[in-house]
Amino acid sequence: MTKIVTLLSVLFLIAISGCDPTSEAAFLQGRGYNPCIEVIPACPGQFAACMLDDDNYTYVDFPGSILFITNADKEVEIEVLMYLTQQEDAGTSTIIYWNEPGCSDVYTYDSAGRNLFAEADDHIIRERKKIYKGGGHLIEINSDMQAYVDLAVRIIEPGS
Repeated sequence: MTKIVTLLSVLFLIAISGCDPTSEAAFLQGRGYNPCIEVIPACPGQFAACMLDDDNYTYVDFPGSILFITNADKEVEIEVLMYLTQQEDAGTSTIIYWNEPGCSDVYTYDSAGRNLFAEADDHIIRERKKIYKGGGHLIEINSDMQAYVDLAVRIIEPGS
């Protein structure tokens, strides 16, 4: 009887850990992996490594940068989500650029020296900007943080 109770306890703990809404598995659920190894013309002199949308993600080893394209309708918000899988050093500068199609306008987020590890909500750094034109939006992230992150985007419709 004791072995059965122990086995049931172990199975229960495994089931609970799989349902953790703050886990990496929960973050990736429903998203396919994109290795972001393409060369896609995006703006004059700039190339994206891939296309990301609500249905996929990529893995980034910072420090460094990544450029990708997200297709979105006009008048929506594009949210950049970074799940911190390994945190080594928060660094002092993380900058995200959201470009309108053709890079006609750009919107910027700058961490300005803040500790993003401390500000992360359940291992997730979230930043978003409203865009005004529909089409392919080049998004660039430059960071000196030392971290491994799962990177995804979410398109947020007005009123959501």
